[in-house]
Amino acid sequence: MEFRWSRAPAEVDGGFLLSLLPGRYALTAARESPFGRFGLWFELGEVAVQDGATTRLDLRIPAGSLTVKVTNKASGRPRAETAVQVEISRDGRPSGRAAGMTDVDGEHALTLCPVGAARIWVGERGSRDPDAAVEVVAGKAASATVSL
Repeated sequence: MEFRWSRAPAEVDGGFLLSLLPGRYALTAARESPFGRFGLWFELGEVAVQDGATTRLDLRIPAGSLTVKVTNKASGRPRAETAVQVEISRDGRPSGRAAGMTDVDGEHALTLCPVGAARIWVGERGSRDPDAAVEVVAGKAASATVSL
């Protein structure tokens, strides 16, 4: 599958209109982070576009929220400005990813988090196992605390 980005501004109703050539497309929605790259993305599935036809899709994203709190293991105090990476998988397949930094309270909050199994890394990820794991459920708040 060839990989290409296409951007479209949101319509008044929150929808998007993309003009695409006929074929099969994998759809991904992404939101840019304050760090200038995509801080959150969602795998939405695949769609077939037929020649001369208009394909309308309802791509409401099932989401919950996730708050990761990072504390100092020795003192129990919050750790500010600590990198947090979250990977979400659903049905054994990656379905979302987010990255950011903790705030002054040692928290990194995702108010729009894809549903599924969340694996959480704090600090440099490398190839090590996740620091925490939690299930994110649509419409619900999930949380994890990691002490370093």
